Amino acid sequence: MASSKAGRYQPLNKAGTYQPFNQAGTYQPFNQAETCNKMASSSSRIEIFLYFGGELSSDGWSVTYDQTPIAAMRIPRSSSYDQFLSKIYKKIGVDSSRFSLNVSAKHSCQYLGRIKETLIPIKDDDTLSFFTDPTTGFSLMEIFVETVEIQHDDAPQIGREALIEAVKERSLRYARREYWVPESSKTKWKVLCRHTTEAMRCRWELRGIYKPKMGRWTITKYGGDHTCILNQMSLEHGNLDRVYVASLLLGHVKCNPSYGIKHVIQTVKDHTGYDIAYQKAWYSLKMAREMVYGTWESSVQKLPKYLGALQKYNPGTIVEWQHKARDTSTGAYVIGYVFWAFKPCIEGFQHCRNLISVDETHLYTKYKHKMLIAAAMDGNQQVLPLAFAVVDEESLLSWKWFLRQLSRHIIRGRRGICLISDRHAGITRAVRECPDFVPPNGVHRYCLRHVCSNFNSKYKNVVLKDLCWRAGSEYQIRKFNRTMEEIKKQSLEAFQWLDRIDKEKWTASHDGGWRCGILTTNMSECINGVLKGARRLPLTAIAEMTFQRSVHYFRERLARSTVMLTNNQLWTDFAYKMFTRWHQNSVEHTVTKFHQFQQSASVVTRRHGGHGVNTHVVKIANRECSCGKWTQFGLPCSHARKVCAAFMINAASMVKDYYDIMTYKNTYSKSFEPVHSEDYWDVPGFELVHDPTIRISSRPGRNQTIRIYNEMDWAQRRARQQAQQRNSSTQSDVPVPGSQD
Repeated sequence: MASSKAGRYQPLNKAGTYQPFNQAGTYQPFNQAETCNKMASSSSRIEIFLYFGGELSSDGWSVTYDQTPIAAMRIPRSSSYDQFLSKIYKKIGVDSSRFSLNVSAKHSCQYLGRIKETLIPIKDDDTLSFFTDPTTGFSLMEIFVETVEIQHDDAPQIGREALIEAVKERSLRYARREYWVPESSKTKWKVLCRHTTEAMRCRWELRGIYKPKMGRWTITKYGGDHTCILNQMSLEHGNLDRVYVASLLLGHVKCNPSYGIKHVIQTVKDHTGYDIAYQKAWYSLKMAREMVYGTWESSVQKLPKYLGALQKYNPGTIVEWQHKARDTSTGAYVIGYVFWAFKPCIEGFQHCRNLISVDETHLYTKYKHKMLIAAAMDGNQQVLPLAFAVVDEESLLSWKWFLRQLSRHIIRGRRGICLISDRHAGITRAVRECPDFVPPNGVHRYCLRHVCSNFNSKYKNVVLKDLCWRAGSEYQIRKFNRTMEEIKKQSLEAFQWLDRIDKEKWTASHDGGWRCGILTTNMSECINGVLKGARRLPLTAIAEMTFQRSVHYFRERLARSTVMLTNNQLWTDFAYKMFTRWHQNSVEHTVTKFHQFQQSASVVTRRHGGHGVNTHVVKIANRECSCGKWTQFGLPCSHARKVCAAFMINAASMVKDYYDIMTYKNTYSKSFEPVHSEDYWDVPGFELVHDPTIRISSRPGRNQTIRIYNEMDWAQRRARQQAQQRNSSTQSDVPVPGSQD
């Protein structure tokens, strides 16, 4: 992008004025006294650099011109807009009867700690006074001038659609009057004011005619402003139709897929001042979504083409189909299951922990589709999306098919994988039939959050539920046993319910380190939360959002890894924070060494607030501590840190490899490629349609949700319950979770 130094905008100095540059093209140091003297001597005039005849460009932060100024001039600050234009016409030597001028001025402001340059069109006295008013502090303007040839016809020309849109916009926002169309054809369009009466006729009317010789529409009659008087302002407008509302929503829907009905009503209110009915808002939002993303039927037909384009422009992308029988009327395949995964995500998983979380989410479309998601956790405790699938229902068959695809394309023979999921019967049975997730190749663990939710659904006791969570999240067996005894005192039936579940599957204390400190499926549910707004969109739009979100993750995290390397960090932010905190906790521990060569020792913690004075056994050779945290997190706990110091061992060498900063960077080192326009996509070898048997039947009135909410869906309710539990715990002397080891 070519630009001269003269074309660069001058930065703001401390006084809020522009810093001049010398003849060499470099900026002079700021001299406040000299600047103030110059401002005082020229306070009645403003300097202007005039650019004309070149090309203007912007990168979002700066505005540049490919030529130097053609003229410099001064004008009085009291000049009007017409006087301002007259002087520009003289400077550039353009005939004002043949050309009109588009004039823009450069404006600079602070944004996110940087100087951001923007162009402000100067169209009237108000915008000109923004720069010439002495109180604003501007002593210099840089203006860019373009010429537009004036069309010398008897009447202004405009396209038919633009004419209709302009009339509607002015009637809604400014005139606030309704109109009706007595005549409309391919060559003529006429409107009259709806508020005219026999007693008082409104003179406002407009007529546009298409002139074939000119090849455009021309306004041939305009009666002037409205002369009718309204007794009261209506809260609705007859010309505020669904098409107009949908046109207002296009940008919002594209940027925010979760845009809802309440947002639609508020947007129309802000733009026009009118309230619209819920039904009109619903249909307008539906129309806007279809204009941006297509219909559900057209989207499923487009899905094979889009996924094929992903494979074409991002080689290594995995797409697997399982169709139902062909549709007898069209010969197209009926969609059954579809699975997709991106190559950078697959390769990034090789640098993550041996942990995969899977979850299911509903898609709120015309058809009863479900989405299955698999995610991993990187070395900075961030979610890495692995794979996605759309199925017709959550069942044994669908989960078995999904887990088979994970084994084939994601795991690819890697041993020691821990799979975390909820306790859905379909997942549990499917896992038993998948060799990669059963010992000795791997293990299956339950999400502790779902275990507690199921527990609470049965016993509906907040105190018991929190004790259940505490039991599952304790890393020490002695603390687990103590909490289970407390549950047993509260309810023998609840204790027996938990005791029937394999302890290895839901507790951290009996897990053996497979979970890597992850107790829940929150990482896959995090992807669900990101896609929450997209769940009402057609299938192709959902697939496209998974691609865009993955690109965003890789771009942002690769940049963050570069910053970590610049700061000379050895590990990721998460590991560094944990390592530092445990080092601080280790200061007050007491160590007794037992075996010099096996490097075993006991550690006694200090008493804090009635808790502590506990003894833990650390074995450096086995990289384990009886507190259980070293085994779970892969980081030396505070006890291990103290023992390492006693044996003169560098504790940093005991940190797991997936926390290493280079490993973290390698996780996101692979890149995505943009997908070209649809015109370049290949035609797939089959056609796809929805299964009509899973279409949701419509009912009169507003759609009602069929989701059965539980206590996990209300964060505020949960917060109140925890507050009540804390109060009761204080009264009954129940030990507080998170006490000193």
